[in-house]
Amino acid sequence: MPSFNSLSYESPEDRQFRFALVPVFCGFNLNIGADQVFPEINFTFPLMDVGPDGHKAISAKFVGIVDSVTDRIVDIINLDEYHIDF
Repeated sequence: MPSFNSLSYESPEDRQFRFALVPVFCGFNLNIGADQVFPEINFTFPLMDVGPDGHKAISAKFVGIVDSVTDRIVDIINLDEYHIDF
């Protein structure tokens, strides 16, 4: 395990939101710390029936969450592009 003797940034003023001293390029145009912001959206479903009778309820809940998230992405964050994994 590596050991560290100092912080990467010399002062708090050197840190800037969206920028890293060493950006991480992950592929799929996902570059963390290279002047892009990737909001993360986490949601947890309540206890639901996952059998055949519960599929419509699960789909409706998921569609409602994604609709709400995409509305906020466009209205509040004003992002041109976004990606939702599920």
